[in-house]
Amino acid sequence: MELYPSWVRKLWKELDLRVMVLFSLTLQVLLILLGNRRKYSNKLWIRIVVWSAYITADSVATFALGILSSNLIELYDKDHDIAGSSSSLDANTQLSAFWAPFLVLHLGGPDTITAYALEDNELWLRHLIGLFVQTGMAISIFLMSWTASSISILFLVMFLPGIIKYAERTWVLRSTTSQKRREFDRSLSIKFIYRRLHIARQINSEEDALRFAEEILFISKLAFLDDKMVQDIRRYSFDTFKTTLPKYGFKVIEIELGMMYDLLYTKLPLLSTDRGIVLRMITFFLTCSVMVLFPVLVNKHKYSKVDLSITYLLIIVAVIHDIYAALLLVLSDTFGAWLIQKNNHSILKTFNSFPLIKRQLSTSRWSNDMSQCSLLRFTSSKAKPWMSFKLVNRRIEMGKYWQCEVSEDLRELIFMYVKQKAEDA
Repeated sequence: MELYPSWVRKLWKELDLRVMVLFSLTLQVLLILLGNRRKYSNKLWIRIVVWSAYITADSVATFALGILSSNLIELYDKDHDIAGSSSSLDANTQLSAFWAPFLVLHLGGPDTITAYALEDNELWLRHLIGLFVQTGMAISIFLMSWTASSISILFLVMFLPGIIKYAERTWVLRSTTSQKRREFDRSLSIKFIYRRLHIARQINSEEDALRFAEEILFISKLAFLDDKMVQDIRRYSFDTFKTTLPKYGFKVIEIELGMMYDLLYTKLPLLSTDRGIVLRMITFFLTCSVMVLFPVLVNKHKYSKVDLSITYLLIIVAVIHDIYAALLLVLSDTFGAWLIQKNNHSILKTFNSFPLIKRQLSTSRWSNDMSQCSLLRFTSSKAKPWMSFKLVNRRIEMGKYWQCEVSEDLRELIFMYVKQKAEDA
């Protein structure tokens, strides 16, 4: 007795590649939209969705590449047995082969998340091996599907952005490993730090807070060495906070923590450099070229409407992702700090004058929530019945904890306490 009827196997044979490509695209959209939301929100559902999508995305894209390669090998061998050439590949097979560069692009991941936890950065070598293996598989797909047609040319054009983004992800993961962080910190000389932190300043504006947060982030990297911070540098931070209003003091910490998150978990550290901007301009230009040339050069009547729809969806999402990533880069504090380093204050002020950016800067950079616990409920809870379900008990336990908004009065109280500690130190 067959576990799966023949019609089920036949149906899956026809749909497996399409399903996996659409599944991979869906995971990419989720990571694009929610990848960096953990920086602003502590909601459980966001963490579950991002974690699930992150650990699944690479496997799905790799599996889809494997299906595509297997299908082409089967057809390639059959065609060579019959005609001795791959030119007999049908139009839909050629179109499905065009999906390979997009799957490599998916393996590169979105700019909003490169690692879910710090431990993921230590796996950069696995991604480097995957880069070579999956690139080799995509090249083999290209060779087996080559017909000297316009769609084969577009394959090459789209393949380069995929390789670039996959290499970007591998480079970012490697640059944020614990070993690399220590190597970077050892290269810092005290004299160089003194040149950056030359004077104590007052923080009276958003730009002052951004500049000081970037310098504090620079200092915080020394903590990766588990060494004592230089006394003079610590005194510099204390002296600056002494003359700072509470709202700007908290703003500095918000910016610094957000930039630290970007440094460890996203591609922003690379994209906010000259090299990263050039690479992103290249990938965006090539992706837009494919979007423009595909409907012009390809005869749409030869292909399945379903496959055409999937192809257009892949192209459009790739372009929208680059536009969305560029918008996030412009709105990020990391980009603002990069402009300050380049002494482009006028450009920063011009960006900040736009309504969208101004509204983004005025919003909170974190959840602004603080966990609360009722000690009375905790101590007065009755013994749990031995027959009770664990899920019900877990729900009861969660009722003892909740979140509340951090008020301005509480912020000021905390800031004044920390300032007093700094003065007494």
